[in-house]
Amino acid sequence: MTFEIHWDEKDNFKLDVGDELRYSFEQQFKELDPSSKSGTNPIEILNQLQDVTKKNPTEVSKLILDIVTPGGTGLMILMDLLGPANNSNPDIARNVIKWINTLLREQMSKEGKIRSRTKLQERVCILGYVNVVLNFCHKSYPSLLRLEAAEFAKLLCFSNSYTRKMLCACGGLRVLIALFDWKEKVIPLPNRRVSRPLLPFNFSFNSSSEPNSNSSSPSSKLKQLNLEKDLVESKILDDVQHKLICTAIDCIEEIFKIHDSPKDDFCRLFCEYGVLPRLSRSFDLLKRVKDDKYVEKVIELISVFSGGDVLVRKSMAYFWKPVLPHVMDLKDNLLEKTIKAMKMTCGLKDPTALDELENVGMIQVFLGMLRHDRREIYNQVLLCLDMLLDISPRRVEKAVIAGLIPCLIKIARKDATMIQIIKKILCSLPMSSAKVRLELKKHGVFTYYLSWLTEASWRSQALSSLSLWLKEEKRFVGQLVTQDEPIKALTSVCVGSTISLKQLSSLLPIMNSMIDYCPKLGNALSESSEFVGGLINHLQNPLKNDPIVIGIQTAATEILHSLSQQTSDIKDFEDRHQILTAFESVAQDAKKLDKVRLYRIAERCYLDTKWRLQSSLNDSLVLYEEREDDNDCDDSHAGSERESKASRQTHDTATTDEYLKNLDDEDFASG
Repeated sequence: MTFEIHWDEKDNFKLDVGDELRYSFEQQFKELDPSSKSGTNPIEILNQLQDVTKKNPTEVSKLILDIVTPGGTGLMILMDLLGPANNSNPDIARNVIKWINTLLREQMSKEGKIRSRTKLQERVCILGYVNVVLNFCHKSYPSLLRLEAAEFAKLLCFSNSYTRKMLCACGGLRVLIALFDWKEKVIPLPNRRVSRPLLPFNFSFNSSSEPNSNSSSPSSKLKQLNLEKDLVESKILDDVQHKLICTAIDCIEEIFKIHDSPKDDFCRLFCEYGVLPRLSRSFDLLKRVKDDKYVEKVIELISVFSGGDVLVRKSMAYFWKPVLPHVMDLKDNLLEKTIKAMKMTCGLKDPTALDELENVGMIQVFLGMLRHDRREIYNQVLLCLDMLLDISPRRVEKAVIAGLIPCLIKIARKDATMIQIIKKILCSLPMSSAKVRLELKKHGVFTYYLSWLTEASWRSQALSSLSLWLKEEKRFVGQLVTQDEPIKALTSVCVGSTISLKQLSSLLPIMNSMIDYCPKLGNALSESSEFVGGLINHLQNPLKNDPIVIGIQTAATEILHSLSQQTSDIKDFEDRHQILTAFESVAQDAKKLDKVRLYRIAERCYLDTKWRLQSSLNDSLVLYEEREDDNDCDDSHAGSERESKASRQTHDTATTDEYLKNLDDEDFASG
């Protein structure tokens, strides 16, 4: 039986023959009823319904809801055609879904959105079409049937919030992920929520999508081990597979537009169902067929996942391995979005995730991006490297050996936008391994540290880097730092008039450590009248009950004491700078303010310097007497005089030590 429908000259349906159309529909649906034994081919009838729907979709949409036959309503008859009894004939199912898709699609506007929620959409969702049709998305069905089922899911996603929620409620998230799989090499889909932490390769389910009853068996473990290999097994993408992947990507994008539920929930669910390895493989395949539109969509989705919660971002580390070989081939705008997603993963600073990024070669990729011409790109890469290298000396060494330092220096010379990050990375290098310090020598980073001493915001970091480098390589750095230019720079840092008191309180202790590491530096600074005079001025300032002022005077006292020990002529040093007077003044002021620690340090420095000065005078006097006695007396008399001198020195030393001990006891009791 065929349709006998009347049309006017303009091919518009004549409403006066509506009853005839209804009658024809009822007859057709009776023949479609699986319980009837009419023998008519359902595919032919469905094709005729398809043609009529294209001509007048509005009337057909109303009729499909109103028609009632002995077998049920029109939608229920179509549901029966999709039931288990007809699974042996996928062509019937494909034509049924195709007609339903036509009805839904014809209600959409030019922008691709359904204008409002219609009764047809509601009836389709309520009657259970979502569950039934989505079952045909499984890989075991023919590709064309899967394509129609995927189109049905896409129409629900692009309709409105109601249909999207119905899709999610009917298990649509797992089905959308199944669209990425085809043929035999597929990633198994879990039928339950997997346990934390979220990892894309921890599913132990067989290919029939049923839970594996013996997940610890050797065969299941072998499947898990071969899972990542299966991801990259297929390198060919035909048209149907391409459409399935694109449909899945479009639907996932629309799911994230549901405003009633947080994106973090969907990110967590998608990750648990294994979307990240599938997106990673799809990125590779889409890049091969040069589908830039959907490559960009994959990157947009990855940007959404990279902004998820902690567990989602941890699982992101496993996404990058197949993607990295193609990163440098992306357009600049896509490359910038990809780097931002990488930055979100690095910003987590999770040791496991960062180790995984290191293992997949992220450091080498970042160094390649540092050579990019666009400022926006290498600036984002600098932020990524700052977070990636922050907590691992091993990664620092690997990056430096791969050529990090010359890249940073080149960027610093041509662009000052991210100079702060560059300085931060370079200042952290001396505390790494010997190989890193060898690269510092090779590229002359010492001069950069020296130049940064003139910048108020980087004085402390630069001086600390020099101190750490000097501690590890006293000979090389000591030879550089004792030259005229470095001595002038160090002098301006410690005694300059533009240095704030707060910054000076942190600089002087570092300088004291450098003098302890390198006596040669102390000797060179003791010859600088400007440096020593500046320290004396710090000590002559009135002592206040302020931690910053007390810290400055404590460090200045210790530095002056170290310089007095390093100098070759203590008497000349005292005559020029009067350090004993400065020590005594600090000790008296500290005692008045009950600053016990500063008082002890100043008093010890005073007594030790005074004793060394007295010893120097005694040595000079004894030497003079020896020379006179050598002229007038014999060798035996000179020997007795030397013994007398040694006994006097021993007595002076014992007396001084006893005095210092008594002083400590008195100070402790008074404190």
